[in-house]
Amino acid sequence: MPKAPEIFLYRMDNPQKSSLLHLSDLSIAIVDDDPMICEMVSSFFTEKGRFAHVLTFQDAKSAFGPLARRHVDVALIDLYLQGDSGLHCIRRLAKSRNASLIIAYTSSEESKMIERALQEGAHGYLLKSEKLPFVLDRIQRAMAGEPALSAAVTRTLIGRVQSQGPNRARLEKLTAQENRVLALTADGLACKAVAEKLGLSINTVYLYNKRILKKLDVETRLAAVQIFREAQSATSEG
Repeated sequence: MPKAPEIFLYRMDNPQKSSLLHLSDLSIAIVDDDPMICEMVSSFFTEKGRFAHVLTFQDAKSAFGPLARRHVDVALIDLYLQGDSGLHCIRRLAKSRNASLIIAYTSSEESKMIERALQEGAHGYLLKSEKLPFVLDRIQRAMAGEPALSAAVTRTLIGRVQSQGPNRARLEKLTAQENRVLALTADGLACKAVAEKLGLSINTVYLYNKRILKKLDVETRLAAVQIFREAQSATSEG
């Protein structure tokens, strides 16, 4: 059997240990509660010596023990597992640094799940609808330091950033106290009630309102409230 091509393995968990390796020398762990998915994916990565070691686990609990005792080069983790969630599995594996590359492998395109997975320590997010050769290609690219993302995931992330963009950027000009004043105003509180809520004088609240209008480049408190509500709406919908 011909030797698999060499690739540069970028150790995201420890860049100083990055090195040139053969793909067939590497190990991959698959955590998915669907036995058919485990069988299909493991068979693909095993055939033709793509990976030297392929481990499969059908829940997070059964994966924790073995993966705590040995290092794997790649971990593909489903987010919807029985028992412990895939997010918890990602968090725990990232904390242990026992996987060079952690990739969420799921059917969910929800932006909140994508962000959660990346925040917990995943280095990529691939959809199960992708063909396995594509998954392998993205893994290889990720090993070289590129992001492992499905096209649909990239579009979701871009859309979320764009939807939050203008109003979120304008609100970031405000201080923490100015944001509190604006948030309470958006809740329908008058200046006197805002002052009582924050323990300020009413004149101080008037001053904050003037600063808010200037920084947001609007003429009225109603316009400022609209900017605040649109930013909040974009965040909750994303």
